[in-house]
Amino acid sequence: MGNKILRTPHVDQLYKDATRFTDFQVSPTCSPTRAAMMSGRYPFEVGVSHTLMQRDRLAPSVITFPQALQRAGYQTGLFGKWHLGDGDEYLPRKRGFDEVLMHGAGGIGQYGFGDFKENSNNKYFDNVLLHNETVVKTKGFCTDLFFHAALSWMKNQYEREKPFFAYLSLNAPHGPLIAPDQYKKRFLDYKIEVLHVTEKAIDQDFYNGLLADRPSNDELLDIYNENILDYDQPELRYLKYVKWPIMSNATDSLRVKLEAEDLIFRLNEGEDFALLANTYTEDPNNSADPQNLKGGDLGWFNKGQLLPEFEIASFEAEKGSIVGPILTQYGYHLIKVNDKRTVESNEQVNASHILLTIQPGRGTENELKDTASIFALEATEYGFFALADSLGLEIQDSNGLRKESIFVDNFGVGRSAVNFAFNNVEGSTSDAIKNDNFFGVFFLDKVDKETVIPFEEVKEDLRNEFLSEFKKNHLKTLAESIKDNNQEEMNLSAIYKNNENLEYVAETNSALIGSFESIGKSNFIVGALADAKEGDILGPLPTLRGQAFLRVIEISEVVNSDFEEKKESIKFSLLIDRQNAIWGNWLQALRDNADLKDYRYDFY
Repeated sequence: MGNKILRTPHVDQLYKDATRFTDFQVSPTCSPTRAAMMSGRYPFEVGVSHTLMQRDRLAPSVITFPQALQRAGYQTGLFGKWHLGDGDEYLPRKRGFDEVLMHGAGGIGQYGFGDFKENSNNKYFDNVLLHNETVVKTKGFCTDLFFHAALSWMKNQYEREKPFFAYLSLNAPHGPLIAPDQYKKRFLDYKIEVLHVTEKAIDQDFYNGLLADRPSNDELLDIYNENILDYDQPELRYLKYVKWPIMSNATDSLRVKLEAEDLIFRLNEGEDFALLANTYTEDPNNSADPQNLKGGDLGWFNKGQLLPEFEIASFEAEKGSIVGPILTQYGYHLIKVNDKRTVESNEQVNASHILLTIQPGRGTENELKDTASIFALEATEYGFFALADSLGLEIQDSNGLRKESIFVDNFGVGRSAVNFAFNNVEGSTSDAIKNDNFFGVFFLDKVDKETVIPFEEVKEDLRNEFLSEFKKNHLKTLAESIKDNNQEEMNLSAIYKNNENLEYVAETNSALIGSFESIGKSNFIVGALADAKEGDILGPLPTLRGQAFLRVIEISEVVNSDFEEKKESIKFSLLIDRQNAIWGNWLQALRDNADLKDYRYDFY
């Protein structure tokens, strides 16, 4: 996401898919910031002003965010750092968290400030932690422990269909900066020589002779029987269902239009357009970089680049004017025309906008829920199919559902539907079931008991698997023969000169998180290189395309000297930049909001 080196694909995806709160003001230290997050109030108001000397204790009288969620029926879990008080009455189990796995103080090993003494000499590995009310000795790297605990707990809540809030606050970003060796090795630079045995090295006539009349039916049947457990078909349940999409209606449109008109009123009263845009717009492009919100700015555009309704309003408006609300397929827009110009006879507009999308309100959802609930009730009396037919509702078919299934075809996430299917008998009708996109009512149509998939149904798959495995084994045999024939000296360059059907790379370098020329990425390659020394010859090792031999030419060490040299000056420069930005924003806010009167002549 923001780091060009560390890979965080799942966090990146969460960022893209999640609701993001981009306007949160942090304090200079962590406990006050955490206090604001947990309470929704200024840290000083809730008793937190620092990270030590008991100034990190969140006042017991304060109602916390997780306590509010508990009252709303949520399960709550904290994993990692708390740092809002280590005394009994301040601990997270008494502040709204059902499940807790935490270290003490502000970092693992801070014994003098509240962490466990046992962590003093072993800060990030095999730590002593607090699990709910019990002190436990753990095994492994702290980040892994907190993630595994959080994931396991979330999975359990999901399977129980419990709404949950997980607060995963890691210790690792806190100094000292420590990581397991296997993580650090991934960032070393390996320079290697490569000899790659691929399909090009196969003598096709000889290979086709080996495969003559193979695989036979008996061979495939043997493979089938040896792996019969793989063909167990668990019990499957099939549902019929009707659904109602959760969509906005005219009432929702009117509600959003009134919200837009209220913003127009505030803008006409003099409020800042950019500030309101950063607060209210639902255009995702405005917060693509959460650190640099755009204030609704769209820049310059020509005719034909934007939606027709938006474009007409923008080009007809006067420079400096604010128009709207303008309805498009995306919602209601408030448009500020910043500037106009003509470039090579093309008229252009520079504009900003605030987008308010039209989402279903609570009233809309309640109406749909009532409709689905009435259908479910009447279906038990008049029959599911007869009632759906009389109302003109399309009956949908689910995929075969297993007990652990999550999704229902054309419905989406449907754990409640799956639980209904496996806790009822054929012919049963469910209550109204909701996910993010639909209300649905389900009918248990058919139950297929546990069975074994017949041989004939998987025969072609078995044949393809046999041929793929045969080729892999043949390439491995070729590679092993190369190794056997070069026991005295494994000179990869010389071997290639004698057989140019092999692939050869004299030098290629990459970190283990990257890929190497010819061989690409391979867990086998990564594992072998992680334990290798310069000069080692490795292989044959499996790759996606065959078998590879490697010679380790050079392994770069992690060089900290240059960074250490520059670290303080970099830190100072970043600090000055940050201070200047804060000062400038504060001063500008004072100017914008000030009601100034000139009293100079009263005193001089």
